[in-house]
Formats: sequence, structure tokens, C-alpha cells
Amino acid sequence: MWLPFNVKDWFYRQPIDFRKKIDGIILFMADTLHKDPTFVQLFVFRNKKADKIRMLYWEDSGFWLLYKRNEKLRFIFLGIN
Repeated sequence: MWLPFNVKDWFYRQPIDFRKKIDGIILFMADTLHKDPTFVQLFVFRNKKADKIRMLYWEDSGFWLLYKRNEKLRFIFLGIN
């Protein structure tokens, strides 16, 4: 998987339910965020404890779902004010 340099990144700062599988995340993006999941974008989500993230990316004919779990650290999503 290679991400183009001009890919738009979306960091959803609110925690999502990590029991959702790839189809649930795609529906969440389309219904709640009103984003086209098949457009060149990288979506990053975190769980409630902020120790896990999921990244969803569309490439040509399918989705990449990446998952990271930190054992000791937490992810911090900073907002831009």
C-alpha cells in the first residue's frame, strides 16, 4: 500500500465502537460523516481508551483497513482551533 502525497487525512477525534468491522466503519463514514469512502482519503479513528486506532483507505478496487494497538502509550488527537 502506497499513499499518494496529496491524500486528505481525516482524524475523527471522538471514539468509535471498535466492534464495528470494515463495513460498519464504511457506513459510519457515509451516513454520519457524509464522506465518500471511495474517494482518495485516509480516515483515522480511535477507541474510547485511546490505545487503539483504525485507519481506512480506498485504493483502486478495495479498502485497506489498518489497525494499531499500543501496549503502554495512548494516541492523542489534537484539535485545531
